[in-house]
Amino acid sequence: MNRFALAALFALAASAAQASHNSATPPGPVATGPRQCVVLLHGMARSRLYMHELERDLEAAGYATVNVSMPMRKETIEQLALRVDPLVQRCRDGGARTIHFVTHSLGGLVVRYWLHGHALPEAGRFVMLGTPNRGSEIADHYLQARFQSRWYLLTTGPAGRQIGTAVDSLPNRLGPPPMPTAVIAGTRAASPALDGIFNGPNDGKVSVASTRLPGAAHLVVDSSHYFLTRSSLVLHQVRAFLANGKFDDLSSQGARPATSNGHPGAGRDPPAAGSHHFASRPA
Repeated sequence: MNRFALAALFALAASAAQASHNSATPPGPVATGPRQCVVLLHGMARSRLYMHELERDLEAAGYATVNVSMPMRKETIEQLALRVDPLVQRCRDGGARTIHFVTHSLGGLVVRYWLHGHALPEAGRFVMLGTPNRGSEIADHYLQARFQSRWYLLTTGPAGRQIGTAVDSLPNRLGPPPMPTAVIAGTRAASPALDGIFNGPNDGKVSVASTRLPGAAHLVVDSSHYFLTRSSLVLHQVRAFLANGKFDDLSSQGARPATSNGHPGAGRDPPAAGSHHFASRPA
């Protein structure tokens, strides 16, 4: 069995475990002002359906949402960013006074690129889930491997070439977003077959170190990459940051401080200033 098939099997097994692991974290705060709109943007190889849990939760909290599918595997990040304009315009057409962004993985880089060249007078807050803000170690690995780079490019497309960790890579050329920003990273590696690619805690696709962004609030949770948008803890904290500009302390609400890999006493990535580590308690 090749490495890719093995990784897929581990991911499926982790998905089942993750579903039973998420706790019933209470809903987060509701929208704190009128006419607030959230643009949702999924990551690589996903569609708007992947963001449905977030969409439903935010609408229940009083936000209008815009959630569409994007051709993440067919276009460069620059081309994908052009598609953000009509999403923002839909918020404006609906009368939004404040426009937020909530993104997963590559979607965060697309919005960061868009913000780099656009003014947003209605700017609210920006939450990224599992976004490789410092580039992807997986991209580095597969683009350098002669027999595996073709597979990687077929599954990630033009954007996959742009997200390495080199100093001159697109993620590392982008400046900080011009709006209050938060990042939520996972530590439940769903693909042990890929562990050798990372030098520290990771969510199976993106390392915790890569998600960090200067000036952004940072939260580490016990979740795999693809379950970040379904974790009740993450849903709560997205609401909290959009409403209040900071994460809630849920240590008394069924969450506990966690080390970087989700196991007490075994952390390898101490939190930076402004960072928080939480893990959902098993239900």
